[in-house]
This record gives sequence, structure tokens and C-alpha cells, in this order.
Amino acid sequence: MAADGPSGLRTALDGRFDLILLDIEMPGISGMEMPQKIKGYLPNVRIIFVTSHTEYAIDAFELSIFRYVPKNNLEVKLAAAVTDAAKLIELEAGQE
Repeated sequence: MAADGPSGLRTALDGRFDLILLDIEMPGISGMEMPQKIKGYLPNVRIIFVTSHTEYAIDAFELSIFRYVPKNNLEVKLAAAVTDAAKLIELEAGQE
């Protein structure tokens, strides 16, 4: 977990993650900017937005976001989103 956008970006790039959960509203670098910066280094990373900003959902999908989970529906949607991403990552790893 990172406290702000710049430290989150460093953590993501240093850790070489397969799955990243982002909020849209972060100090330093917004969640809408992060996928563009991350995907250049980690083109296959799956990104799930966890946010209260539902008005950005369409723009988020244009950034190739895997899933968009509203904070007011975390209990129902987050576990399913992470499970689906893990299954896809596992499937793709088996094809390499």
C-alpha cells in the first residue's frame, strides 16, 4: 500500500506486480494518470480501480482497466474482481 501516487508508482514498478488496485483520487499522481505510466513498464498488469468516483468509469475502461469497483459496493464486487483477475493471470501464465 502506498500513501500517494508517486510512491505507489515506485512500488508498482519495483515490485513487478501482476495486479494493482488503485484509487482515482491520490496526492501527487491521480489514478487516471497511473495506468499510462505503469503500462509502459508492465504492459500485462491488471488494474482494478477501487473508488467513489463513478463518473470516471467510462474513461477508466479507455485506459484498459480490468475492473472498476465502486467503494459503496466493495463487499460484493471487490472479491469477485480480484478472483477474476487472478484466474486470468493464472490462465495467461499457463500459456507462456
